[in-house]
Amino acid sequence: MKNLLRRLSDTPALWPSPASSKRANDHPRRPKTWSVHEIWKLSAETSVGYALSRAALEEYFTFSSCMKWFYDKI
Repeated sequence: MKNLLRRLSDTPALWPSPASSKRANDHPRRPKTWSVHEIWKLSAETSVGYALSRAALEEYFTFSSCMKWFYDKI
């Protein structure tokens, strides 16, 4: 998740900037726009990350419940 947030903050904005004024190019409040490819790639990464974290949590809880059952039987 940290890598995803870092990637979102490091990605340059795809904004058509006027060549006439340099200050308009460097405006800090300019909204960030995303290309369709970037949106698709980030959504795929987040859904894969979510699926992996969910699988890891399910595996952990299954393992811990099995170990609890095993220790209760001993």
